[in-house]
Amino acid sequence: MGDSNSKPGPPPPSPFTSSPWRTTPPWTEDSELSLRKEIKQIKPEVTWKPTFLLVGPVGAGKSSFVNAVLSVSKGHKVDIAVTESGNKSCTTTVSKLFI
Repeated sequence: MGDSNSKPGPPPPSPFTSSPWRTTPPWTEDSELSLRKEIKQIKPEVTWKPTFLLVGPVGAGKSSFVNAVLSVSKGHKVDIAVTESGNKSCTTTVSKLFI
């Protein structure tokens, strides 16, 4: 397009900046404990319990997701939903987990 004297346009701007857009404190055990303490102090004004339905194929990680969320919220490893690796399902019925 254009004549033989046309030149290409300028290159697009870099998606990366030369400096971080914000500074973050270093992640230490103390900062993790402080953040956990702050999160535990949050008291939402919810008078109902939310209900979730997780649907997906065998091996998608539904039970692992439930265990991960509960482990983070309780501060220790939780295995309330049974999991198994491979293409074999160990969840055979719909069940309601009370937390």
